[in-house]
Amino acid sequence: MVLCGLSYSYANGLTQSQFDIEVKSIYNEIEASQIRLHQSVDSKQNISLIIQRACEYADALYALERIAQKNIHMAKAKEEALFAKKMRNSFELSFQDLGTSYQKSCKP
Repeated sequence: MVLCGLSYSYANGLTQSQFDIEVKSIYNEIEASQIRLHQSVDSKQNISLIIQRACEYADALYALERIAQKNIHMAKAKEEALFAKKMRNSFELSFQDLGTSYQKSCKP
C-alpha cells in the first residue's frame, strides 16, 4: 500500500490529485483483500485464516477512512469518509458472525 511513508504533503493534507491517487491505491487494496477473503470463505479454510483475511479487508477500510479524515476539507474526502465508516460498521457484523470483533482479532 502507498501509505507506508509519510511525506510532508501527506501530513499537511493532500492535493486533490494526490488524494485521488492514494484513494485509488487503497481501493485496489480493498478489492484485493476482499477477493482473498471470499476465496478463503468459499474454500472453507481454517477460521483463523478467514479472520486474518477479514482483518486485512477491515484494515484497508480503516486506511480509506484515515486518509479521508486527514483531507476532510475536500468534498470528495467527506464522501469517502462516510462511505468507509458505513462499510466498516457493516463489516463489523461479519466479525460478529465469526464470533469476534475487529478490536479483539485484528492488530490495532
